[in-house]
Amino acid sequence: MNTNIPQTSLIAFMSNKVKQSGGLNLAQGLPGFPPPEALLDCLSEIRQNSYHQYPPAVGNASLLDVLHDGFSSYGIGRSQLMITNGATEAISLLYLYLSRKFKQFATLSFNPAYESFIHLPRIFGHTYHGFEIPENGQIDLEAFRQQIIQNEIKLVFLASPGNPLGKIFSQAEMDAIVEMAEELGFYLIIDMVYKDLYYDILPYFPFASKSNKVFYTGSFSKTLSITGWRVGYLIAPADEMAGIHSVHDYVSLCSPAPLQEAIARFMGNTEAFNSYLFQTRQRIIKASNLVSIALKDFGFKVYPVQGGYFIWAELPPTYHDGFNFAVDLYEKVRLAIVPGIHFSPTGTRFVRFSIARPENEIDEALLCLKNYLSMK
Repeated sequence: MNTNIPQTSLIAFMSNKVKQSGGLNLAQGLPGFPPPEALLDCLSEIRQNSYHQYPPAVGNASLLDVLHDGFSSYGIGRSQLMITNGATEAISLLYLYLSRKFKQFATLSFNPAYESFIHLPRIFGHTYHGFEIPENGQIDLEAFRQQIIQNEIKLVFLASPGNPLGKIFSQAEMDAIVEMAEELGFYLIIDMVYKDLYYDILPYFPFASKSNKVFYTGSFSKTLSITGWRVGYLIAPADEMAGIHSVHDYVSLCSPAPLQEAIARFMGNTEAFNSYLFQTRQRIIKASNLVSIALKDFGFKVYPVQGGYFIWAELPPTYHDGFNFAVDLYEKVRLAIVPGIHFSPTGTRFVRFSIARPENEIDEALLCLKNYLSMK
């Protein structure tokens, strides 16, 4: 088996195998559900209108109004909001902005971590540190604090629910980390991409803290099953926004105007949005239960999932290398998943399964996995 791990994204590496040669894609976070019909109707309605030129760089006014309506009760002002090219651009934009503030720049995220949290520091030549989330999901806050101090961390990434581990940080954990940011002087980027796709526990976010150290990034992509539209947003302290704008204007300028307008119109229909969100959550919860039960039966150790699109699982005892496992799995039965090493240097024996797929596809994927394991 070739164990040369590509230096590119392993999510793209595994997903592209399916796109080029066929098979089932449980590697990439591609929702297998159609977008809301009412959203597509909105897009159709505006195609003849004048929404095809540059929108304001900060974002479509109506879409900013929708966001402000959702966050204003926390005291967040409209001037603290910006529309971006997906949450990934929001994270990258903030990273670029914050990296200009420090001569020495060390970052930290909770492992396993979303790929941007790990690879942005690598791209910029900065030091990255990971803080391991234990199997029970409970964060040792004192150990976290000591790692921040010892490594002189200036930026912390946190996702809730996470990707690939669907942990939701508790209110006590969130508030304690924000207090540490204020005390120790590091910045905190909270990724909220999956905030609406929780299972049982409503995610808590410390909006009311008024901290000037905390930034938030979010997206419409996963919630509305429109990952190809690339429309996200960020929330920043008011006194940081001017500097962020100065970077944004020269890096990406704006998100697609027609797509912003369509989302704004659809989001104004609260009943349609809530109905679609409920259906999507039910689909993902059902898929999570199906996949978790099957993986346990197959000998995997499945980590608790509280929200999001993914299952984080440790290989059965007879397997020792997640990369080789994932590549061989695709070659033998055309099922693509992601090796855990992509999300953590300690993730050698782990893999990630995307579960945001139709039930029939989930069933087929589990049958493929069962057939593969029976070959050994």
